[in-house]
Amino acid sequence: MKTVILTKDELNADLFQDVKFFSVAEGGAMGMAGEIIFLNGNGKSFSLNYFFGDITPDDIVEVFPLLAKCKLGIFGYGRTVPEGWNYVSLGQGNHLVISSDLYDKFKEKTAHIKYEHILYGKWYDIAVNIIENKQGDLL
Repeated sequence: MKTVILTKDELNADLFQDVKFFSVAEGGAMGMAGEIIFLNGNGKSFSLNYFFGDITPDDIVEVFPLLAKCKLGIFGYGRTVPEGWNYVSLGQGNHLVISSDLYDKFKEKTAHIKYEHILYGKWYDIAVNIIENKQGDLL
């Protein structure tokens, strides 16, 4: 599945209507700081970056207000997410927020992964697998 990289001109609320997973890399995170990757229930994936490019955090909140309700904390400390969502640490300043309707399935498929930095590299493929309702073990 190809992830589309969004620009400010492409942002619209319709894109965010069926988000099931989204990851956020805070400033200083390992990987791409400022990147947010979204995965919708229809299997469409897109990303943006609020550090590099033309999109600001305010632009994102305007089309995806749920983000403003998430307090991810520095390296996940003091984190809270709204009802209907669940938090998973991806380590090193990377955060994953999962819709409650898919959280148990995600936890089941990742129960054997002991280290956050390993999960960081696998969460996306596991999430796609869940959304596509594929059977079998990806790992």
